[in-house]
Amino acid sequence: MKTRLPWILLAVSLAFNVFFIGGFLQAHCHRKEVPPPGGRLETLAKNLNLDAAQRQVFEQLRGELEQHRSEFAAKREAFINELVKDKPNQKILEEFFVGKDAKQQRLAMLGLMQRFVKILTPAQRGILARELKRPRTAPQ
Repeated sequence: MKTRLPWILLAVSLAFNVFFIGGFLQAHCHRKEVPPPGGRLETLAKNLNLDAAQRQVFEQLRGELEQHRSEFAAKREAFINELVKDKPNQKILEEFFVGKDAKQQRLAMLGLMQRFVKILTPAQRGILARELKRPRTAPQ
């Protein structure tokens, strides 16, 4: 029995190493593609194969989008702060979603999207539709 024990331990150790390497290789092969620095918008622009003029309009609209997002950030933070209170004010919470500012924000986003769609070719619009229908995945 004493002469077999080292061989058994060696076999178990080898098995663990094989499983470890197999798991590592599987994880490496199935890892998600790292999104580009611009995130989803940059991926979208890449998939649409925008020409120079379209790219220029895209960058302008992207700047406007970032401006809207930064303006909305303070309101979002106030909403979150109210939401986590022991007794949040329901009117403030509802105002975030259905108030005048929320409607203006949605209309501004709609305007940006419409301006972007106008510069696309019909083929690019089809690609855009497919991209917008794809579910967003959370960063990992």
